[in-house]
Amino acid sequence: MLAALGGMLVFSFEIFITCLVIAGLVKYLTPIKDSAVWSLIIVLLLPLFVLIYDLQDQVYLYSFGIILLVILKRLSSNSLQELRGSMGRLNIWELVFFRLVYDRDIKDRNAWVE
Repeated sequence: MLAALGGMLVFSFEIFITCLVIAGLVKYLTPIKDSAVWSLIIVLLLPLFVLIYDLQDQVYLYSFGIILLVILKRLSSNSLQELRGSMGRLNIWELVFFRLVYDRDIKDRNAWVE
């Protein structure tokens, strides 16, 4: 997320501020406090922000590149084999979903951190 925001700061200060404001509002106004979920949502909204602010086509393509990189990074993340072994066998679709949405192999953040 930081790399995406840093890149957007170079291309558009307006989008950078918009992302920061949304992230701040989300943290304090929503019941979902998991930053991985909201950072994914903000990254997925980047092309929309580019259209709203009527920026150049290169920035629009860059925003899709960021989305692709974030998805690839999340899918290829490290896993804790001993944790997955203690929880039983995960369905591959559950694993893909948890990695994309929560950026980890399981939904429970506290169990993942321990």
